[in-house]
Order: sequence, then C-alpha cells, then structure tokens
Amino acid sequence: MKIYLILIVLLITIVYSDKAILEEIYTGLGSITAIKSVTLPGESHSRLIVVEQQGLVKIETNLGLEPIVDIRSLVTLSGAAEDSANPTEYSELGLLGIAIHKEFISNSLIYLYYTTRREDIGPVPPNCFSRKEYPLAFNKKEYNFLALVEEWKVDINSLSSALSRTILKVRQPYLNNNGLNNLFIFPNGNLGVGLGDGGCNYDPFEFAQNKDALLGKILVVNIVTLESFISCNKAVSFFSEIKEECPALYNHIGSYAEGVRNPTSFSFDFREDDEENIYFADGGSNATFQEMNVLIPSSDYGWVNRIGDECTCLLSDTNSDNLCSPYNQTLSKCITLQGDDYTPAISGLDYENTKANSIFTAGVSHNIPPEIRIFEGKLLFGSGSRINNDFKFPRSLDGYSELRIVNPIGNEYDDGVYYSQNLIEIDDTLTFLSSIYHKQNEFSNGDEIFIAFSNNAAPLLKNGKVNNRGMILKLVGVCT
Repeated sequence: MKIYLILIVLLITIVYSDKAILEEIYTGLGSITAIKSVTLPGESHSRLIVVEQQGLVKIETNLGLEPIVDIRSLVTLSGAAEDSANPTEYSELGLLGIAIHKEFISNSLIYLYYTTRREDIGPVPPNCFSRKEYPLAFNKKEYNFLALVEEWKVDINSLSSALSRTILKVRQPYLNNNGLNNLFIFPNGNLGVGLGDGGCNYDPFEFAQNKDALLGKILVVNIVTLESFISCNKAVSFFSEIKEECPALYNHIGSYAEGVRNPTSFSFDFREDDEENIYFADGGSNATFQEMNVLIPSSDYGWVNRIGDECTCLLSDTNSDNLCSPYNQTLSKCITLQGDDYTPAISGLDYENTKANSIFTAGVSHNIPPEIRIFEGKLLFGSGSRINNDFKFPRSLDGYSELRIVNPIGNEYDDGVYYSQNLIEIDDTLTFLSSIYHKQNEFSNGDEIFIAFSNNAAPLLKNGKVNNRGMILKLVGVCT
C-alpha cells in the first residue's frame, strides 16, 4: 500500500524542537555521510563509526572521535563549476558509504564506497545542462569519475588501516547521483551496494532499466564465499564487462533490485526473531518526490519511468520542455503499465512545495529506552533540504530539516509528523539533517538514536578548507 505524506513545515526558529530533546555528542566534524557502530570483545557498549565526506573514517575512543582510515588523497570531492558568490562548493562526490563485515571481530574488515576522478585524461560525456535529446548512447570512454567499492582491514588498537582489495570500480559519467550511505550488510553476511543512475537528469543513458548495467541498481556481492584473492581493478559499467574483465568476480555479484535513481540510507527492522526487513530511500528528480521503500529481491522501483506514483515526464521540472518530447515512448510505457509492474514504495513523499533534497531512513527498533518509547516499533526517517534546487550556481542555501515517524502495521502504514525545524545556520553556510542511525546496545537499557547534521552538498568551502559544521546529536527525550 502506498500513502502520500504531505509535509507541514513548522517555522521553528530555535535549533531544537520543543517536542524532541537532542543532546550534542560531537561537533566540529566534516560533512557526515554515514554512521555505523561496532561492539568489540569485552566491551559492553558499541562504538560509533563516523564517515566524513572528505575521506575520513573515525571511531569512538576515550579521547572522542579519532581517524582510523584516511583516504583524503584518493577521494575526489570537487566536480562543480565554482562561483565567487557561493561560499561553498557543491558536490555529491566523496567518501559516501561504509559497511562493517559481519565477522568484524575476527577479521577486522570494513568496506568503503567513494568517488575519484578517472585515471587518464579522455573524452567526457555531453554537457549535462545543455543536452537536448534523450536517451544518449553510452560510450565507455566518456566518463568523468569512478565509484569504487574497496575492502579495508583496520586495527582499532593502533588506529591504522590498509587496503585489502578493490572489489568494484564503476564508471560514473556525471558528478551527481552517486548514492549516499549506500553500503550495508545483508542478514546472511553478504555486501549490499546501492548505485545511482550515473548522474545528470532523468538517467540519460537509461542505465536503471538496463538489466546489464550496474548503475541504477542495488547490487549484492557474495563476500561470504568471495575468496580473498578475488578483486577487480578494471573500470566497468556492465555485468557483461565484469564477466570479461573480472571473471572470478562475476559469479559472486548480481543485481538484487533495479530501477533506482539515487539510493540512500539502508536500514533495518531489528526484530527479536531476526526477520529483518531492509528499508531504503531513493531521491526523486529535482526534489519533487522522495521515495521510502522496503527492499525486496528482484524488484523494479520504476526509475526512470516513474518516481513515487507519478510518471516522470509529467512532473514539473526545469528541463521538462526538453524531456517530454524525446520521452514520449517512456511516458506511454509509464501510463500503460499496471501498478504491479513496479514495486510500490511505502510512501512517496510529496515535497513539491518545500523542495526537500534528500531523505534518510533509520530503521525500526524494538528495544527503545523509556524516555523515547514513542519511537519503539516505528520506522524513523528524516529529510534535509536546500529549498532552491534549480541546478544553477550559486545554489540557494536556504532550507530545513525534519524528523518523522511511520507506524508499520502489517502492510499498512500510518504517518505522523513528529517534529520539524528550520536548518541550523552557522556563519554563512548551513547544515541540515544528513544521517540517522539506530545503535543497537545488546548489553544496556536500550538502543540509541543518533542524528547527524551537516551539509553533504558542500563538504568544502571556496577557500578549500573543510566545511566543519557537522555535528552528531543524540535523541535523549521527548516533551509531552
């Protein structure tokens, strides 16, 4: 069942809502792209692991958050044109995802997802903002960036790390739609990888509906049986290329689901019987719609033909005049398909008036302490936004953040606004909700909920310095 949630933006001028009590845990961080945790032998509480977009992975110690992985020299952050009137540099690039191996205690393995520039200087894809025709034929030589999935071995005692192998190196034509917080571990221990559609607008190369293409898919990598010597250092775009270039990997990787645009924040329903449902969000084009989905194997989530419950071509968009005529065939397909042809979203979030840019899920906990009991058994999610999303530079830095809950009852979903707030403004840059995380605590009085605020769209200032307005807050209570 699909229910559309109409957002009501409450104009609250204070930093924190009068309904949620948030405690500052860490401040002065870079743009936060993911939060995870790990419990070490002999410890009663799990430690937070925080990923910063510029290329740092930090872990909690007695001294606070300290770096354990530093790949800043490998990560590409910048990709957009600069404008002196804009105090920040827009970017959807960087270190974007992390997953912790299910047997981390014994093997110390983590997985990272980040972007870098192509190794050579070669032809690039057509200019995204001047293109007039869809779809484009993809030339494997025409791309700007690479998205890498790597396995790293870390030593928490010495706060050090080393690259074990490169599992995947995917051509990324444009700078956007790279996914965010898009690595996760399936309940069986395998690695999940959410890949965006390659960027620009409306999937110009039609990757998401091309079953051979890697982009626009949620992949599964069988790391449980993947021998340690298997790697893939070749740039690839298609499963058929993996079969040719990295045949040892081919039998260990596959498409779990397709038809996604910019998948983010994979999270779980932590049920007592270990039947874990996986949730994820998918960003709509030009922020008109945002989807929140249950991950179902072999599903097609509809992109580029539709987002939420709408035919893509019918949405109001800056490039709609250039889109609809060449996409008549796609529009016809969208209208004639029945509802069962696409996997329905839990909720298509209609942000048409407020222009939310991203949505983040935090999963469902059934072990919530009394002071925040209202969240027990609820799917918690939030959104962060720049109100102006017109693909022009400088982009507006005005926006807001929201935290919301959905109450799952069987296959039915009731929605309710829990709290809403303005963006936090610090100097001339803004920070908005960028991640939510349920930290499971098996040996304490309940799970904890952490919320990150940062500006993932602007990890760097124009002077090249890190935009260190990132902060992590803990949800510690509720005002009744």
